[in-house]
Amino acid sequence: MPLLEELRVHACKLRWIPPGLTSHATSLRELKMAKKLSIIRCPKLEALEGVPALLNLRLVYFHMETLPEYLRDVNPGRLELDCSLGLLTSVATVNTGLEWGKISHIQQVKAYAKDGDKRKGLYLLYKGDPNNIERNVRQYPDSEGKLTASYSLQQN
Repeated sequence: MPLLEELRVHACKLRWIPPGLTSHATSLRELKMAKKLSIIRCPKLEALEGVPALLNLRLVYFHMETLPEYLRDVNPGRLELDCSLGLLTSVATVNTGLEWGKISHIQQVKAYAKDGDKRKGLYLLYKGDPNNIERNVRQYPDSEGKLTASYSLQQN
């Protein structure tokens, strides 16, 4: 495995990255790839360990309502998240809630949700400063105190 440079894994039931992969595949540059890891519709993945040089992580699962716990344990330079509107509005509630705590340590976060036919119509862009976040979605309490989403360009 020391010569393995690229590994593509599609439509599998992988629950964690094999522990020996990063220590034995010393030439591995891509895990779907270029030091970029894309996890697409893999809701049962519970752990992501042993990837200290991970620069980019992309999560795609439009039915995801909460962020995976393993995000607390990885530190990619950039995270791109394609998720449900519910999760996006939860993440957009910066500095509060459990979801923000899972990704606040990541230097750059781009999170998207569908807006009608637009695949990335709703978004949050974070570049390491919680006081300067661009987003066009936010949660507000309705008249009964339930959180609902509102859409308009917001910048803190």
